[in-house]
Amino acid sequence: MNMKNTRVAICVMSGLILTGITGCRHSGSTGESSDSDSIAIEDYHADNDIAMTVGSVIDALRVGELLDTSYNNEGIVLTDGVGRPLYTSLFGHPGSWDITVTSDTSLIITNREIGDLAVEELKTYLLDTSADPAITDYRLPDNVEILFNTRIDTAANGMTGPMLRLTLLRSRNSIK
Repeated sequence: MNMKNTRVAICVMSGLILTGITGCRHSGSTGESSDSDSIAIEDYHADNDIAMTVGSVIDALRVGELLDTSYNNEGIVLTDGVGRPLYTSLFGHPGSWDITVTSDTSLIITNREIGDLAVEELKTYLLDTSADPAITDYRLPDNVEILFNTRIDTAANGMTGPMLRLTLLRSRNSIK
């Protein structure tokens, strides 16, 4: 791995791995919740702020650093600025996310299950401005793009909720 890839991997991983994120996983395999293994969202706290993670990746892409394509992180809980999960699953657990580096210039963040994710509020938080619900693709300075792709999914119990695919990439016309 070259020096640029190493720095980007450290930047992304530092906000995610160093915080003990595995402690939030649900231990049951049936998908059913009991009083003994459920996690009280009000008591949950993690330091995996999605805005810091996204900001680190955007900064790396802006200066032309390459992302480490071997880096993937599955089932982590991303949070808002004060450590609360971005959404709660249908079973009342902190909502989890997958982060996948798809190339040396792009990364995808997806929620793993439906819940009470407020996509428009997340857009506003990440863009630090009021987000227009009709706009899904944002071009930032220095040829970096954020793409918000949302679809509504249905759980086995018939409840519906948003599935978000957040893509961060260096614009194709800026790749040298």
